[in-house]
Amino acid sequence: MNIPTVSVIIPIYNTERYLRRCIDSVISQTFKDIEIILVDDGSPDHGGIIADEYAESYDNISVIHKKNGGLAEARRSGIIAAQGEYIMNVDSDDTIPSDAVQFLYEKCVTDNLDIAYGSMTRYIGGEKAYEIEHPQEGFLNSEEFTAYLLDPKCICASCGYIGRKSIWANPIFPDQKFVFPSEDIFINIKLSRYVNKIGLYNHSVYNYYYNSSSISISGRYSTQAIWEVYFSEVEKELKDRDLLGKMRNGLNMLKINIASFSVRPIDPSKGWVKDAVKCDTSTMPMKFKILRRLLSHPWLLDSFIKFNRFVKRKLLKSKKY
Repeated sequence: MNIPTVSVIIPIYNTERYLRRCIDSVISQTFKDIEIILVDDGSPDHGGIIADEYAESYDNISVIHKKNGGLAEARRSGIIAAQGEYIMNVDSDDTIPSDAVQFLYEKCVTDNLDIAYGSMTRYIGGEKAYEIEHPQEGFLNSEEFTAYLLDPKCICASCGYIGRKSIWANPIFPDQKFVFPSEDIFINIKLSRYVNKIGLYNHSVYNYYYNSSSISISGRYSTQAIWEVYFSEVEKELKDRDLLGKMRNGLNMLKINIASFSVRPIDPSKGWVKDAVKCDTSTMPMKFKILRRLLSHPWLLDSFIKFNRFVKRKLLKSKKY
């Protein structure tokens, strides 16, 4: 096989039901100079078998079978094996539109980008629900990208983009002994140190399917203790780059958001949650001012969150959320 231009990495873990849909969407790309790397991260179902079937049928598909080490470690394994000049990550329960790789690759080349981000389309119950777009399109430098990653409106995840493989050679992944509940912001903040130019485009390049068993939605691994390590590492990265003071407000909003919606139980007298409770919210949107006050009263916050989730479930069932 010739050296490909783009390597698409698909980690597989307990997503047999959706895996063929995902792989087929990558095979169907209008841009054909692609290799597809399927990382069987200790899948407990038949995901690894399905991956091997595809590898036998397509010359540009290869499979890595490994012991489960978490999503970040699976992506790292795929990137190490990748031969392409550019990297794209796709979760195995999602898909990409047929023009996704073509669009992002052309933007990288035309605009001389290290990373090109597109927007996303949310699917609920297998049906298109709504578009998720960047607040604005344009170009960002390294520091601007870092600040955007801490913005509550940011939609830059570990998918929905193409980036030069060379930037992934840097130390951006979390220590292998930690399995974080969400590595997107962590990895991207680390990655932002090594980029010069990022492009944001409101052209949908990723189909994000609601999956109640996913790590981000189910809350697996989400404890106050593991988030303590997470935020300690993020703060260290920002401090090393002399950005912590400048970006403290954005980091505090992230802490408030995580403490409010992603961690139970919480102890507002300890660590990063204590920092969130005591932070200055005078320049923050009203949402964060309210949540910060509620953090001091966990029982009241729980009631608020339960009501919030009840409303969301109703909207999900009606396909309006």
